[in-house]
Amino acid sequence: MIPTIRFIQAISVSEQVAQVFPLLNRSEVVLTRMELSDVEADFIELYFTGQYLGRADMWRLGMSLEEKCVFVRQKVEFAGIKAEVKNIYIKGKRVCYWKYE
Repeated sequence: MIPTIRFIQAISVSEQVAQVFPLLNRSEVVLTRMELSDVEADFIELYFTGQYLGRADMWRLGMSLEEKCVFVRQKVEFAGIKAEVKNIYIKGKRVCYWKYE
C-alpha cells in the first residue's frame, strides 16, 4: 500500500478565479499535474460589446493571449480592447462554455 503524502502549502489565485470556481479561503484543493497537450486550447471565443475592432486589433489581442491561462467568463483587456471568454475548444471539441442568459 502506497502511503498518502499530504503537503500543506498555500497557493494564491485571483479573486475572479475564486469566484468562478467557488473557492473559499483556506479550503483544501487537489492539484494534478497535466500534460500541456491535454489542456492547451486550440481556439477560444471572445465576445465584445460596444467596440469596433479591425483585423489587426483582433490579431494583436489574440497574440497577447498566447501562452496565457484563460477560463470561461474571464474578462481580458489589451490596449483598451475589452472582451470576455465565452467558449474554449481543445482538440476541436468545446470543453468549456457559458450558457447565455
